[in-house]
Amino acid sequence: MNIISRIFNAIAPGATTPTATASAPGTPSVTPEGYRAANRGTKLEDWQIKFSLYFPESSWRGNEFLAFHRPVVPQKLVKQLLNRAGEIFNDADVSKLRELHADQTRIHAKLEELNFWASTKIYLAQQETAAQKILDSNLSEVPPLRSKKEIREGIGRAREALHVELVRLGEAVFNILAPACDRLRAVARDMAEAQDAKERAVHDGNCGDEMPFVPSGYLKTLAFLALHSCDAPVRNFYLTKRLNCPDPDKLLEIWFPPVSVLPARPAPQSDAENPALKERRDRENAARDEKHKAALADKNEMVSKIQKIAQLSNEEREQIEVDKTARVATKAASVPETKQTP
Repeated sequence: MNIISRIFNAIAPGATTPTATASAPGTPSVTPEGYRAANRGTKLEDWQIKFSLYFPESSWRGNEFLAFHRPVVPQKLVKQLLNRAGEIFNDADVSKLRELHADQTRIHAKLEELNFWASTKIYLAQQETAAQKILDSNLSEVPPLRSKKEIREGIGRAREALHVELVRLGEAVFNILAPACDRLRAVARDMAEAQDAKERAVHDGNCGDEMPFVPSGYLKTLAFLALHSCDAPVRNFYLTKRLNCPDPDKLLEIWFPPVSVLPARPAPQSDAENPALKERRDRENAARDEKHKAALADKNEMVSKIQKIAQLSNEEREQIEVDKTARVATKAASVPETKQTP
């Protein structure tokens, strides 16, 4: 390392002083102070910085933990976490969520009704009603007609009121989900701390300070649960102050959604296994070859004509143009004139 690199590393934020001990693969080289300085916009606790260093190149955006390589959380570990957390929602919480989910469904249905085409539909409907009243000679019963601008303004005010109601609904949902997220995160943190202490005790007993500590995949998964997964249901509320009410019958899926497994692609069959497929393929190849031969013959014929014309002398070309003009004139003379009637 040259002198310029040493000076730059000494003054750069979060820089670490190089040591003679080589770092193990996957071990972050950033210090807690450097990590805190790199994410100074977020107030991080000590345990969050400790576990964040297990994920190289990770960062925080507000209250959201971002990592490039996210571990796969096994279902067995999810069940173990939920068993230790105990009852996450009581009956009153579930009942309230059902009410909020029903209100949210009605609001979304109304917003769908008051969509982009609603003003045109309302305008045409009132015109049709007014026209029918006029045709029936019921002028006194003709309703007052609104312009499209007035209709759009009314729809805008209605949608604005519905969105305000959605914000209030999201706050009520947050007040129910946030304590559950905190409880689940506390359990995940305790499990991660216990596993971290166990692995560090084994490492210190076997290696001490001679080798850097490298967390296991199981420990990194527990840390990821505490840092990211347990706050996932309410994270959008911190960013937008909006939160959708989850389905009361699928509450656990807001933390751990089911992973859909794509069906395996069937292996292609050989010609011996499927003679009909081979026959169809042969017919298609034969038709393609015939089409190619016909197109090639037309192209060769056109090229031959062009070559013959190119080999003619100037007198012969002029004679061809004269003959062509004469044929056009003869054809025009043979067409009878049509008289136009006044």
